[in-house]
Amino acid sequence: MKLLVTGAAGFIGAHVVHEALAAGHAPVAIVRPGSRTARLDEVADRCVIVDLDVGDRRGLAQVLRDHRPDAIVHLAWYAEPGRYRDAVEENLASLEATAGLLLAASEAGCGRVVLGGTCVEGAASDRGRPIYDAAKRAAHQLGEGFASSGVAVACGHVFYLYGPLEDERRVLPTVVRSVLAGRPIGTTTGIQTRDYLHVADVAAGFVTLAASDVVGGVDICSGTLVTLADVLRLIGDQTGRQELIRLGELGPPEDLGYTAAGDPAPLRALGWRPRHDLRTGLADTIAWWTARQEAYP
Repeated sequence: MKLLVTGAAGFIGAHVVHEALAAGHAPVAIVRPGSRTARLDEVADRCVIVDLDVGDRRGLAQVLRDHRPDAIVHLAWYAEPGRYRDAVEENLASLEATAGLLLAASEAGCGRVVLGGTCVEGAASDRGRPIYDAAKRAAHQLGEGFASSGVAVACGHVFYLYGPLEDERRVLPTVVRSVLAGRPIGTTTGIQTRDYLHVADVAAGFVTLAASDVVGGVDICSGTLVTLADVLRLIGDQTGRQELIRLGELGPPEDLGYTAAGDPAPLRALGWRPRHDLRTGLADTIAWWTARQEAYP
Protein backbone atom coordinates (compact mmCIF):
# COMPACT_ATOMS: atom_id res chain seq x y z
CA MET A 1 0.00 0.00 0.00
CA LYS A 2 1.28 3.45 -0.87
CA LEU A 3 0.37 5.59 2.12
CA LEU A 4 0.51 9.38 2.15
CA VAL A 5 1.01 10.75 5.68
CA THR A 6 0.45 14.43 6.44
CA GLY A 7 1.96 15.89 9.58
CA ALA A 8 4.75 13.35 9.15
CA ALA A 9 7.27 15.43 11.10
CA GLY A 10 5.02 15.33 14.16
CA PHE A 11 4.97 12.95 17.11
CA ILE A 12 2.30 10.59 15.78
CA GLY A 13 2.98 11.21 12.10
CA ALA A 14 6.64 10.21 12.28
CA HIS A 15 5.71 7.00 14.08
CA VAL A 16 3.08 6.27 11.42
CA VAL A 17 5.84 6.50 8.80
CA HIS A 18 8.01 4.12 10.86
CA GLU A 19 5.15 1.66 11.38
CA ALA A 20 4.12 1.79 7.72
CA LEU A 21 7.64 0.85 6.68
CA ALA A 22 7.75 -1.95 9.25
CA ALA A 23 4.50 -3.32 7.81
CA GLY A 24 5.90 -3.34 4.28
CA HIS A 25 4.05 -0.29 2.99
CA ALA A 26 5.48 2.63 0.98
CA PRO A 27 4.95 5.90 2.87
CA VAL A 28 5.02 9.36 1.34
CA ALA A 29 5.77 11.74 4.20
CA ILE A 30 4.35 15.26 3.91
CA VAL A 31 6.14 17.78 6.12
CA ARG A 32 5.49 21.49 6.49
CA PRO A 33 8.26 23.61 4.95
CA GLY A 34 10.66 24.75 7.65
CA SER A 35 9.53 22.16 10.19
CA ARG A 36 12.00 20.07 12.18
CA THR A 37 12.30 16.65 10.56
CA ALA A 38 14.64 14.97 13.05
CA ARG A 39 11.95 12.42 13.90
CA LEU A 40 12.30 11.06 10.35
CA ASP A 41 16.11 10.93 10.26
CA GLU A 42 16.28 7.16 10.82
CA VAL A 43 13.99 6.39 7.88
CA ALA A 44 14.71 9.28 5.51
CA ASP A 45 16.47 6.97 3.04
CA ARG A 46 13.53 4.55 2.94
CA CYS A 47 10.60 6.84 2.26
CA VAL A 48 9.65 9.79 0.10
CA ILE A 49 9.65 13.11 1.99
CA VAL A 50 7.80 16.05 0.45
CA ASP A 51 7.93 19.62 1.77
CA LEU A 52 4.38 20.92 1.48
CA ASP A 53 1.93 23.06 3.40
CA VAL A 54 -1.24 20.97 3.32
CA GLY A 55 -3.21 24.19 2.95
CA ASP A 56 -1.62 24.65 -0.49
CA ARG A 57 -4.38 23.07 -2.58
CA ARG A 58 -2.54 23.25 -5.89
CA GLY A 59 0.57 21.75 -4.37
CA LEU A 60 -1.41 19.00 -2.69
CA ALA A 61 -3.24 18.14 -5.91
CA GLN A 62 0.11 17.85 -7.69
CA VAL A 63 1.52 15.55 -4.99
CA LEU A 64 -1.54 13.31 -5.28
CA ARG A 65 -1.12 13.17 -9.06
CA ASP A 66 2.59 12.42 -8.76
CA HIS A 67 2.37 9.71 -6.11
CA ARG A 68 -1.16 8.30 -6.48
CA PRO A 69 -1.49 6.98 -2.91
CA ASP A 70 -3.87 4.17 -2.05
CA ALA A 71 -4.71 5.85 1.25
CA ILE A 72 -4.05 9.01 3.22
CA VAL A 73 -3.50 9.37 6.96
CA HIS A 74 -4.14 13.04 7.70
CA LEU A 75 -2.45 14.18 10.90
CA ALA A 76 -1.40 17.72 9.98
CA TRP A 77 -3.06 20.05 12.49
CA TYR A 78 -1.90 22.94 14.63
CA ALA A 79 -0.57 21.42 17.86
CA GLU A 80 1.64 23.90 19.71
CA PRO A 81 1.79 22.67 23.35
CA GLY A 82 -0.03 25.01 25.68
CA ARG A 83 -1.72 26.94 22.85
CA TYR A 84 -3.44 24.59 20.45
CA ARG A 85 -6.70 24.09 22.33
CA ASP A 86 -7.68 27.77 22.27
CA ALA A 87 -5.94 29.08 19.12
CA VAL A 88 -8.90 30.16 16.99
CA GLU A 89 -7.15 31.25 13.79
CA GLU A 90 -4.81 28.28 13.66
CA ASN A 91 -7.54 25.69 14.30
CA LEU A 92 -9.79 27.21 11.65
CA ALA A 93 -6.89 27.13 9.18
CA SER A 94 -6.35 23.45 9.99
CA LEU A 95 -10.04 22.77 9.43
CA GLU A 96 -9.95 24.54 6.08
CA ALA A 97 -6.86 22.55 5.05
CA THR A 98 -8.65 19.32 5.98
CA ALA A 99 -11.61 20.24 3.80
CA GLY A 100 -9.20 20.93 0.95
CA LEU A 101 -7.48 17.59 1.45
CA LEU A 102 -10.76 15.68 1.35
CA LEU A 103 -11.72 17.44 -1.85
CA ALA A 104 -8.30 16.80 -3.39
CA ALA A 105 -8.51 13.11 -2.47
CA SER A 106 -11.90 12.86 -4.14
CA GLU A 107 -10.68 14.58 -7.30
CA ALA A 108 -7.53 12.42 -7.44
CA GLY A 109 -9.46 9.18 -7.04
CA CYS A 110 -7.92 8.31 -3.68
CA GLY A 111 -10.74 6.43 -2.01
CA ARG A 112 -9.37 6.08 1.51
CA VAL A 113 -8.65 8.78 4.10
CA VAL A 114 -8.05 8.34 7.83
CA LEU A 115 -8.31 11.51 9.90
CA GLY A 116 -6.54 12.04 13.19
CA GLY A 117 -8.85 12.74 16.09
CA THR A 118 -8.86 12.75 19.87
CA CYS A 119 -10.97 11.46 22.71
CA VAL A 120 -12.11 14.94 23.74
CA GLU A 121 -14.06 16.04 20.67
CA GLY A 122 -17.54 16.95 21.73
CA ALA A 123 -16.86 16.13 25.38
CA ALA A 124 -17.33 18.77 28.05
CA SER A 125 -14.46 19.66 30.36
CA ASP A 126 -14.07 21.96 33.32
CA ARG A 127 -13.22 24.74 30.83
CA GLY A 128 -16.05 24.08 28.39
CA ARG A 129 -15.38 23.05 24.79
CA PRO A 130 -12.21 24.62 23.33
CA ILE A 131 -12.07 25.62 19.67
CA TYR A 132 -9.67 22.73 18.96
CA ASP A 133 -12.30 20.17 19.93
CA ALA A 134 -15.02 21.88 17.91
CA ALA A 135 -12.82 22.20 14.81
CA LYS A 136 -11.76 18.56 14.99
CA ARG A 137 -15.35 17.45 15.33
CA ALA A 138 -16.33 19.59 12.33
CA ALA A 139 -13.52 18.01 10.28
CA HIS A 140 -14.84 14.55 10.97
CA GLN A 141 -18.37 15.55 10.09
CA LEU A 142 -16.99 16.87 6.80
CA GLY A 143 -15.33 13.52 6.25
CA GLU A 144 -18.63 11.71 6.67
CA GLY A 145 -20.08 13.87 3.92
CA PHE A 146 -17.50 12.69 1.38
CA ALA A 147 -18.83 9.13 1.24
CA SER A 148 -21.00 10.12 -1.72
CA SER A 149 -17.85 11.40 -3.47
CA GLY A 150 -16.17 8.02 -3.38
CA VAL A 151 -13.95 8.65 -0.36
CA ALA A 152 -14.29 6.27 2.59
CA VAL A 153 -13.28 8.27 5.66
CA ALA A 154 -12.41 6.88 9.08
CA CYS A 155 -11.32 8.82 12.14
CA GLY A 156 -8.83 7.43 14.62
CA HIS A 157 -9.69 8.76 18.06
CA VAL A 158 -6.45 9.00 20.03
CA PHE A 159 -6.57 9.14 23.81
CA TYR A 160 -3.44 9.87 25.88
CA LEU A 161 -0.14 8.81 24.40
CA TYR A 162 3.52 8.80 25.30
CA GLY A 163 6.79 7.41 24.00
CA PRO A 164 9.99 8.19 22.11
CA LEU A 165 10.11 11.39 20.03
CA GLU A 166 7.52 13.22 22.17
CA ASP A 167 7.87 16.98 22.53
CA GLU A 168 10.11 17.54 25.55
CA ARG A 169 7.74 20.21 26.89
CA ARG A 170 4.92 17.79 27.57
CA VAL A 171 4.23 16.29 31.00
CA LEU A 172 5.81 12.84 30.88
CA PRO A 173 8.99 13.89 29.05
CA THR A 174 9.38 16.80 31.48
CA VAL A 175 9.16 14.46 34.46
CA VAL A 176 11.42 11.80 32.94
CA ARG A 177 14.09 14.32 31.94
CA SER A 178 14.06 15.99 35.35
CA VAL A 179 14.41 12.70 37.18
CA LEU A 180 17.19 11.44 34.90
CA ALA A 181 19.06 14.70 35.49
CA GLY A 182 18.66 14.33 39.26
CA ARG A 183 16.40 17.36 39.55
CA PRO A 184 13.33 17.27 41.82
CA ILE A 185 10.05 18.14 40.14
CA GLY A 186 6.74 19.10 41.67
CA THR A 187 3.49 17.81 40.18
CA THR A 188 -0.22 18.02 40.83
CA THR A 189 -1.92 15.38 42.93
CA GLY A 190 -2.24 13.27 39.78
CA ILE A 191 -5.87 12.31 40.36
CA GLN A 192 -6.59 12.68 36.63
CA THR A 193 -7.54 9.35 35.07
CA ARG A 194 -6.17 8.57 31.64
CA ASP A 195 -6.30 5.88 28.96
CA TYR A 196 -2.62 5.76 27.98
CA LEU A 197 -1.14 4.05 24.91
CA HIS A 198 2.42 3.94 23.58
CA VAL A 199 2.78 6.07 20.45
CA ALA A 200 4.08 3.17 18.34
CA ASP A 201 0.87 1.28 19.08
CA VAL A 202 -1.15 4.39 18.22
CA ALA A 203 0.71 4.65 14.92
CA ALA A 204 0.13 0.97 14.16
CA GLY A 205 -3.56 1.61 14.77
CA PHE A 206 -3.60 4.30 12.10
CA VAL A 207 -1.82 2.01 9.62
CA THR A 208 -4.33 -0.73 10.38
CA LEU A 209 -7.23 1.65 9.77
CA ALA A 210 -5.71 2.88 6.50
CA ALA A 211 -5.52 -0.69 5.21
CA SER A 212 -9.13 -1.41 6.18
CA ASP A 213 -12.48 -0.30 4.78
CA VAL A 214 -13.94 0.75 8.14
CA VAL A 215 -15.61 4.16 8.17
CA GLY A 216 -16.52 6.48 11.04
CA GLY A 217 -14.86 6.90 14.40
CA VAL A 218 -12.61 4.21 15.86
CA ASP A 219 -10.87 4.46 19.23
CA ILE A 220 -7.10 3.91 19.25
CA CYS A 221 -6.59 3.19 22.92
CA SER A 222 -5.72 0.67 25.61
CA GLY A 223 -9.20 0.54 27.11
CA THR A 224 -7.70 0.78 30.61
CA LEU A 225 -7.81 3.77 32.95
CA VAL A 226 -4.92 4.68 35.24
CA THR A 227 -4.29 7.81 37.25
CA LEU A 228 -1.49 10.18 36.34
CA ALA A 229 -0.17 9.57 39.86
CA ASP A 230 0.17 5.86 39.07
CA VAL A 231 2.13 6.69 35.92
CA LEU A 232 4.44 9.05 37.80
CA ARG A 233 5.06 6.41 40.47
CA LEU A 234 5.98 3.92 37.76
CA ILE A 235 8.47 6.42 36.36
CA GLY A 236 9.91 6.84 39.86
CA ASP A 237 10.14 3.07 40.35
CA GLN A 238 11.77 2.42 36.98
CA THR A 239 14.35 5.19 37.37
CA GLY A 240 14.99 4.43 41.03
CA ARG A 241 14.42 8.09 41.90
CA GLN A 242 10.95 8.12 43.39
CA GLU A 243 11.96 10.80 45.90
CA LEU A 244 12.53 13.33 43.11
CA ILE A 245 8.88 13.25 42.00
CA ARG A 246 7.08 15.45 44.50
CA LEU A 247 3.55 14.31 43.91
CA GLY A 248 0.93 16.83 45.03
CA GLU A 249 3.33 19.74 45.47
CA LEU A 250 1.37 21.80 42.92
CA GLY A 251 -2.00 20.92 44.44
CA PRO A 252 -5.00 19.51 42.56
CA PRO A 253 -5.18 19.87 38.77
CA GLU A 254 -7.14 22.83 37.41
CA ASP A 255 -8.82 20.69 34.77
CA LEU A 256 -9.32 16.94 35.00
CA GLY A 257 -9.62 16.69 31.22
CA TYR A 258 -11.20 13.67 29.58
CA THR A 259 -11.45 10.89 32.15
CA ALA A 260 -13.11 7.95 30.37
CA ALA A 261 -11.49 4.92 28.77
CA GLY A 262 -11.85 4.11 25.10
CA ASP A 263 -13.05 0.90 23.48
CA PRO A 264 -10.29 -0.91 21.56
CA ALA A 265 -12.57 -3.77 20.43
CA PRO A 266 -13.36 -2.40 16.93
CA LEU A 267 -9.66 -1.88 16.19
CA ARG A 268 -8.76 -5.29 17.62
CA ALA A 269 -11.35 -6.80 15.28
CA LEU A 270 -9.15 -5.59 12.40
CA GLY A 271 -6.18 -7.53 13.77
CA TRP A 272 -4.46 -4.71 15.66
CA ARG A 273 -2.74 -5.58 18.93
CA PRO A 274 -0.67 -3.25 21.13
CA ARG A 275 2.93 -4.33 21.61
CA HIS A 276 3.39 -2.46 24.89
CA ASP A 277 1.63 -2.41 28.22
CA LEU A 278 2.13 0.64 30.43
CA ARG A 279 5.12 -0.79 32.29
CA THR A 280 7.06 -1.92 29.19
CA GLY A 281 6.05 1.22 27.31
CA LEU A 282 7.39 3.50 30.03
CA ALA A 283 10.59 1.45 30.21
CA ASP A 284 11.05 1.96 26.46
CA THR A 285 10.40 5.68 26.84
CA ILE A 286 12.81 6.10 29.75
CA ALA A 287 15.51 4.19 27.84
CA TRP A 288 15.02 6.49 24.85
CA TRP A 289 15.38 9.65 26.94
CA THR A 290 18.34 8.16 28.85
CA ALA A 291 20.20 7.70 25.55
CA ARG A 292 19.58 11.36 24.71
CA GLN A 293 20.37 13.11 27.98
CA GLU A 294 23.13 15.20 26.42
CA ALA A 295 20.87 16.40 23.60
CA TYR A 296 18.02 17.21 26.01
CA PRO A 297 19.66 18.31 29.29
